[in-house]
Amino acid sequence: MRINNNIAAIQSWRNNQQNLSNSQKSLEKLSSGLRINRAGDDAAGLSISEKMRGQIRGLEQAERNIQDGISLIQTAEGGMVELHSLLQRGRELSVQAANETNTVEDREQIQKEIAQIKEETDRIANTTEFNTMKLLNVASGDQNQTDLINLLKNSWLGQAEQLISNYFGLQADNYTMNLVLEEGTAGGTLAYVQASVPASGLGTNLELHIEMADYRAGNITDRTIAHEMVHAVFNRSVNVGNATGIPTWFNEGSAELIQGADERLAIELAALGGNNAVNRATIVGNATNAWGGTSQEYAGAFAAVRYIHDQIKAAGGSGIKDIYSYLSGNPTRTLDDALTNASSGAFADLTDFQSKWSADGEAFIAGMDLGNADTGAIGGADADGGAVRTNTSVVPDNAAAVQHFNMVYPTVAENDPLNLHIGSNSSQTMKLGLTKVDSNSLGISTADVVQDAQSAIGQFDTAITVVSSERSRLGAIQNRLEHALSISMSNRENLTSSESRIRDLDMAKEMMNMTKTNILMQASAAMLAQANQNPQGILQMLR
Repeated sequence: MRINNNIAAIQSWRNNQQNLSNSQKSLEKLSSGLRINRAGDDAAGLSISEKMRGQIRGLEQAERNIQDGISLIQTAEGGMVELHSLLQRGRELSVQAANETNTVEDREQIQKEIAQIKEETDRIANTTEFNTMKLLNVASGDQNQTDLINLLKNSWLGQAEQLISNYFGLQADNYTMNLVLEEGTAGGTLAYVQASVPASGLGTNLELHIEMADYRAGNITDRTIAHEMVHAVFNRSVNVGNATGIPTWFNEGSAELIQGADERLAIELAALGGNNAVNRATIVGNATNAWGGTSQEYAGAFAAVRYIHDQIKAAGGSGIKDIYSYLSGNPTRTLDDALTNASSGAFADLTDFQSKWSADGEAFIAGMDLGNADTGAIGGADADGGAVRTNTSVVPDNAAAVQHFNMVYPTVAENDPLNLHIGSNSSQTMKLGLTKVDSNSLGISTADVVQDAQSAIGQFDTAITVVSSERSRLGAIQNRLEHALSISMSNRENLTSSESRIRDLDMAKEMMNMTKTNILMQASAAMLAQANQNPQGILQMLR
């Protein structure tokens, strides 16, 4: 027996201390309800659970973000609900004004209410806000610009080039042309080509200007672009010199001929009082005079150029294509030169044409079928006995990139969509684009039932379609957000369950452990006392 080191007591004391430590840990866990209170409890588990906690809190915030996004969309749609009501009323008034039982004074009274509809449309667009952000009057960016540029790149410009090459025999020379998208008011000049025109020769500094308000209103089509591309190609292939080149009426008449203008001619005759000899003679008389740019002059110029085309074909030539083939051979040649040398004898010169047009123009227009589906475009049924070229088929619907111009497109500002953060991690976002829906953007700013109630009906129809489309788009995004909210809630629930298994305490099990530890503490204390008594047996040996 040894007395310097009571091994049994030391062991009992160690066990007692261990049991005490375990009891303290159990007390800590039971009082906090957590299995992991410090890293030492479970180092790996702590790391995993903290990462999960970050995900859980992120998902909680994402759910609030999603609900804010839904509220924003509902605010925007609420404004557009009222816009729909206003636009439907505007259309109703336009239909009423189109009825000729109304006098001019009646239409003026109707127009006053339409003016109020426009003002209220602008007010709603300008004041519909969420958290001080304007929702219906977004100033920056324009998806319509992107859409238009894509149309021009992928089809409209190339299609126009093909028509001009096929029917006029003209091509540009890969000259640079800049596209300029203007922000003005719908109902004016839809598009135009601007160039620096010398006294004689080719045009330079080419720009194709397009009015975005008219594009949004649906006023600009592939026919509009075909017309303007004629001017662009002319500038780089024939003598457009403002002193000795080609008269404006011939340029504009040719641009109308490529896409047809029977409907314009019919409208202008109707405006004069009907398709009769007197009114046809008026059209003929104004067709080749000093150019003023009126719709009647466009109609007359179209008829005059189509007359030239018809007479050259009757004389055995190929039509207007012969004129342009001659002109493109030397960009200093004039229309007078071309008629003298390339009309197959149909005209001695420009003066001879003027004389024959004055004499025969009225009868020529009388023979034009202005009521059928054909637009009167070159190559079509009316002008050349070909296939009917309707308003929608006159420009072929095929993918065609521009080939003979170096087009420079503007950089379109991003629409600055709102990024709704709908997840717990970075980049988990959904983009929400907002659209401008004031009276100008909707194309109703020029609606005037006094001047043209029929057009006003069309303008309100287009505006209603735009708002309907935008509401549908926002509704689809709201549905996505609601699904995202459901997914986020499910993810958070499952992640919380997993994190709980790692970090939360099984109370029953820990109580069992504590009970066991308390028993062991009492036993170890008793055994420590017993171990301390054992060395006293040595004293018995001294007796």
